[in-house]
Amino acid sequence: MILPRVWRLTAILVVCGMAWGAARGGEALVVSRGAALPSSLRYALLNDVARRLEARVVSDTGAGTFSIEREGRRVVVVPGVGAALVGSRVVVLSREVVARYGRVYVPRSVVGEIERYLRGREPEPAPEKPTPVPSVRRGVGADRLVRRVCIDPGHGGKDPGAVSRWGLREKDVVLSLSRRLASELRSRGFEVVMTRTSDVFIELNDRPAIAARRGADVFVSIHANACSRPSVDGVEIFHCDGRYDPVAMAAAARSAGRGPDAEDVGGPVGLNAGGSQAVLEMLFEEYHRESRLLSSSLERSFVRSGRRVHSTRTAGYRVLRLAEMPAVLVEVGFLTNRADERRLRTSSFQQQTVRAIASGMEAFRDAVVRTHGYSR
Repeated sequence: MILPRVWRLTAILVVCGMAWGAARGGEALVVSRGAALPSSLRYALLNDVARRLEARVVSDTGAGTFSIEREGRRVVVVPGVGAALVGSRVVVLSREVVARYGRVYVPRSVVGEIERYLRGREPEPAPEKPTPVPSVRRGVGADRLVRRVCIDPGHGGKDPGAVSRWGLREKDVVLSLSRRLASELRSRGFEVVMTRTSDVFIELNDRPAIAARRGADVFVSIHANACSRPSVDGVEIFHCDGRYDPVAMAAAARSAGRGPDAEDVGGPVGLNAGGSQAVLEMLFEEYHRESRLLSSSLERSFVRSGRRVHSTRTAGYRVLRLAEMPAVLVEVGFLTNRADERRLRTSSFQQQTVRAIASGMEAFRDAVVRTHGYSR
């Protein structure tokens, strides 16, 4: 479905607002006791801006959004999100919108733009003009966007995965490599969770659900490859093909423990209004945008480390389609290739591989920080 751009951008902010409110038990303006008011040098009270413009402030506590409306023009903000919808344009802010004691504050750096637009001094942009669209995440600040990584060692337990002619099992090598990756990422300042830390079987739906429950910002599934042609070697990196699967998402939501209504809403943020599937499709498009960025960062890192990258491409793997955050699947080598298989048995090669993945993750994190937490 193709919707007008303003609907699409509004839906993205609304989804983020709903998630922001849900993360706080449905009360959009509850703060911890003793929370400091934002600096008046850096922030302006939304009601003060509206008063100067003789505009009105409209809040939707269900969606978690706040808007200033004047003479048919509208600006939408969401507490905890570093972006504002100014007419049909998403404006990336220098800081997040803040809510304190029932009041909403916006960065002063955007006040002038809001006032010019609402006074009619800034025309609506042409709808066909491309505008960078930020990714949004559920109630996560720009300084925390890529902090926690979920590592998913593929297969396990009753499922050995691929098995080489020489007896090396995929489930064993990826678990060993994932443990090394966890240690390497922690040494570089990341928090790490794992879907499994021993030889146990985890259902496919449960793997991204674990990442969601543990608040992961990125999901990386580790596998070892196989091919009918023994000469094929190298690394393969996959990211989601962009298709949204509401039935699969409902199953993942149930696995994540979101209650009896999870099957009805068909998604991760508790939507139950009509048309929620279209909104979720929009949100997941933004996750997939960042997944492509992560894939590219990993590919460059592997090449710099001297590893051959066989391909970087899309795939409809369930663990990628169900992930509620940027997600990639990395095939670290081919067990059907004798040279790759031998190398994967060695500690030095495993360590080289995890350093490449960790360096790619750092590059992705830095790219997000440079853009204030939003992919462009």
